[in-house]
Amino acid sequence: MVKDVSEIGGLLAQAGCTRIIAHVETLDSATKAQEIFDSWRKNGAREIGIAILADTPLETLEAYSDLCQSVTVMSIASIGKQGIPFDERAYGRVADLHARYPDLVIEVDGGVSETQIATLARAGATRFSVGSAIAKASDPAAMYQKLKTIAESAIQ
Repeated sequence: MVKDVSEIGGLLAQAGCTRIIAHVETLDSATKAQEIFDSWRKNGAREIGIAILADTPLETLEAYSDLCQSVTVMSIASIGKQGIPFDERAYGRVADLHARYPDLVIEVDGGVSETQIATLARAGATRFSVGSAIAKASDPAAMYQKLKTIAESAIQ
């Protein structure tokens, strides 16, 4: 996470990143966010997302939900390194977000493994940032396929 999302997001878009995610905690206002996101789109971003920390109230997203296409729910208590345990509050947060904003893509980031992915998918998540579960697997490609199959099977 960076403090000045405006500048770094623009540089990332210019460098070819097509999806850029800003933590809601770094945004001053919806009006300012609209200006920032418009500049990112002008520089090539096709999808704008908002991430929210585990302890930030979901109501914080209300002012920004119309400005983005996705929400990333942080499912760990603190960010910055891999291996932090999954925070079970994420299940309810995902379900609540999906009920409030059914058209937004919901991603979950942090501590996601084969233990949680089915429940998260049923709650409404459709994207998963998985680090440790894949990186620590003896066969990362097989673990990726397993996680993908579990998530897809959960919503069929």
